[in-house]
Amino acid sequence: MSLFYRINNYITLKLIDGKTKIYIEEKEFLICKGIILNIPKDDVVEKDEVSMDDLQDKFIHLEEKDISSNDIPPETEFLVHCSNLQVWVENNYNADLLESRLAFPLLRRLTEVGDIEAKKAFKEEIARRYGYGSFNTQQFLSVEGYLEYLSLEEIINGSLESNEANNLFDIINFMKDSLGIRYNLALTLDEDRCRHRTDPLERYFTIYKGHVYEFEFDLFSESFDFFSKLTHFAKLNWLDLFIRGDKMPNFSGIRFESIKILKIITETPDKIPDFSSLFPNSSFLVAYEKINIDYSRIKSNILKDDIEIVKNKIYQIIKRHSSGGFGISFTSLLDIMEMSRDELVFYIDHLFMDHKIYETKKNIYCTF
Repeated sequence: MSLFYRINNYITLKLIDGKTKIYIEEKEFLICKGIILNIPKDDVVEKDEVSMDDLQDKFIHLEEKDISSNDIPPETEFLVHCSNLQVWVENNYNADLLESRLAFPLLRRLTEVGDIEAKKAFKEEIARRYGYGSFNTQQFLSVEGYLEYLSLEEIINGSLESNEANNLFDIINFMKDSLGIRYNLALTLDEDRCRHRTDPLERYFTIYKGHVYEFEFDLFSESFDFFSKLTHFAKLNWLDLFIRGDKMPNFSGIRFESIKILKIITETPDKIPDFSSLFPNSSFLVAYEKINIDYSRIKSNILKDDIEIVKNKIYQIIKRHSSGGFGISFTSLLDIMEMSRDELVFYIDHLFMDHKIYETKKNIYCTF
């Protein structure tokens, strides 16, 4: 049995040999996956789960279940796909209404064939879904190259609330003009390109649910006024603070309640001020010796297996000293390991990201 349904001048669906196929300008584009979202009655949908991606993430995995071949007649499935796509088109290609792996390939192809409405929606929907979608949605848009269609400015404007976007632009422009620093968007500050960057002027930030979520900031005398702008990032969870120089401002009246992870990079760890009142809820305080470390040179000389062996050795030393509650100083650890300062920082960085250690201004401790 064959069925045919035209959505608009560009999109047509056909049921052929029991499979629903989407055609763009009469050319086969893709075969719909046989999936219908059936939310169990006992499950509660949260108020922020407003997109198909959110519901798919919570209730079902497309790769694991193809229920059309077992329970649903092909004709019924065809009608459901027609209805879903019709609603999607009538709502100006709102990507909340389709799963991202269907919505964005369709939008891209419709833009290529000249659909004016799709062209209007394409960039806006990429930025909006990246800013307010789940991490899986962000990962899809990034890995599949959709962010490459937008400038950083377009992503920020479309992904963030206006107040945060304006303050972010102020910081980005100031850092570029004063130090030549270039900000880039990342999925997480735990990415290899963030942890082991080769350009000392690269900085990164992440966006999640309409807010700046992770951020890197250079603190020096001229940037004090811009430091306070970070308080406008209401959901800021992770801050990497690059401290340049030893002149610190008066931080009275500033508090970062939302920050849970604080990482400090400085060349003078003995002069770090007491940040306890500034970051009352931060879980980690990590003091590094150098701001610009050539991780690429270090990493190129170390085999992956050797990294794990040395990491474990360093961890066991820190653990042994932490058992008495005293920890171990960076200098003492250098003497024991007999390696360069940059190499030790490289390993400590890995252990920190594994959530195995933390540092104070004096010593390194193990988390048990």
